Amino acid sequence: MAKVQKRTALPHSVTRMGTEISSTGSSLRVSASGIEQSVIDLSRPKTIEFEYLQHMDVLLDMAHEAWSIPHLRAFHGGAGACALPLAWEAKHPAMSQVAVEVDPELVEVVGGAAGLKRKPRLKLRVGDAEQVLAGSGAKYNVIVRDAFVGSRTPRHLTTSKWTNLVASRLLDEGVYLVNVGRDRTAPSKEEVATVLDIFAVTTVVTDPKVWRGDRSGNLVVAGWVGLLPDFDELDRVLRRLPLPARLYRTDEVRRWLGGAQPIDH
Repeated sequence: MAKVQKRTALPHSVTRMGTEISSTGSSLRVSASGIEQSVIDLSRPKTIEFEYLQHMDVLLDMAHEAWSIPHLRAFHGGAGACALPLAWEAKHPAMSQVAVEVDPELVEVVGGAAGLKRKPRLKLRVGDAEQVLAGSGAKYNVIVRDAFVGSRTPRHLTTSKWTNLVASRLLDEGVYLVNVGRDRTAPSKEEVATVLDIFAVTTVVTDPKVWRGDRSGNLVVAGWVGLLPDFDELDRVLRRLPLPARLYRTDEVRRWLGGAQPIDH
């Protein structure tokens, strides 16, 4: 039975940057502007609550199977409560990860609660994802963009400039995983078009209702390089999830975009 981590955060606190942090027992929840952004149960880190993070996890599992790489390297632009980094740390002990979060108080709370000083392969850093990635020559198999201010991704992390930087920091076998919010006001198609403009193989995972625009939700956009996973099997795995999702392949994505243009500045 997993050991329950001691609670180090207050039951409810707000950082100077407006991030709300709530803890109950071993659970940590992070919200901003009333929008829940990250949840982790530190006693069960492999259990992922948010659907879009489950989709990213399935994508990594299938990619890892195709690549047969023993020591994966991952970069996370946006960390929140570190739900995905901690899940991957528990599932892939040999994996090296860097997670970047702009809120220093959130980093302090999460780092302490998760005992990251005892996890040398998972480094949580304070900073802007673009600056940290640009300032390092390190390359990765997986780069995740899951950074939000309120309900929006900072614009500089949606542009062709940023996406080209990501492409330059991927290893020969790699994937860029992007969380894109989809609703009637978010420029989701332009964000997807930016990824497709730079990655010849771009797929999207989401609920078909979100894809059609019938409800708001998340798109997990994946830009691929090198060996590709078995997309037929990936689609089958996604359809078997408790809340089934679908894999939309490059040709379907291109048709869905309908002429949407990349974000150049």
